[in-house]
Amino acid sequence: QAYLKSNALLVSENFKHQFDDLEVRRAEINPAVKSILSRLRGACGDRIHESMGIDTGTKKEALPLLWLRLCKGYDVPFTTKRAYRVAVLRWIAADVSVRQKDGKPTGKFWKIVDATIGNLQKRQDQQPEEIKKQLQQIFDADKRKYGTWNDAELVKGGSKEIALKSALSSV
Repeated sequence: QAYLKSNALLVSENFKHQFDDLEVRRAEINPAVKSILSRLRGACGDRIHESMGIDTGTKKEALPLLWLRLCKGYDVPFTTKRAYRVAVLRWIAADVSVRQKDGKPTGKFWKIVDATIGNLQKRQDQQPEEIKKQLQQIFDADKRKYGTWNDAELVKGGSKEIALKSALSSV
């Protein structure tokens, strides 16, 4: 919402006027944003689950293919940091399933993701080298389990990365 607040005019003058009205924002805009984010989160979890080859008719996918499926249509560069982040999500999903096999969501995955990331961040302050080593092990294990690939597929991001950082700087 911070991004919308900073860039409301990019949507339209009418949107900015409505966004500035706290009651309209609370009643109409906030629920719409929450709904969109919830759908994106659900789709992300589904794709991570599918990439693990658990369900009937699915197969394991290496990180670059999973990244393409996660970001299809968004043109977000596949950088080293993002590869590590997705590997961590899949590492968590291997321990706490996103979905039951061929079934419904477990309802636990995103809560565990939040707790695990929080724990890693706390430990990062005290044990930066251990966390770095653990993340590297997670990344390497992901390659072994789901498919190796060439690190040359990772990009620095260039102008697209700069534009993305600029767009998210107000968030």
